[in-house]
Amino acid sequence: MTDIEGLKELYLAIGVGGVSFIALIIILGYLLKQVFPILTQIMQMLEVLKEVLQNNNKAIDEMAKSNHNVSTALNLLERSMTNVETKIDEVTDTNSNMEKILIKLDAKK
Repeated sequence: MTDIEGLKELYLAIGVGGVSFIALIIILGYLLKQVFPILTQIMQMLEVLKEVLQNNNKAIDEMAKSNHNVSTALNLLERSMTNVETKIDEVTDTNSNMEKILIKLDAKK
């Protein structure tokens, strides 16, 4: 009879182990059902973040181009102002020379 008792205990242990295994599979399936939507949402958020970063990089590139254009415009303005300054100096010199000539002419009268 001990062999039958041992077999009963063995089958009982196998049965309990099988039920536990099935319960673990069911719990795993439930957890996967809960986790996959979250993972999908995270993947979607990562795609949006990737797009945002690409747009930010494009915006930074455009700002760099704009800054380069502003720099070029400022350099041209500086050259223009230098030319105006040179012309003003030339006119001032001419006026000074004319003033000297007029003073000499007045002195001769």
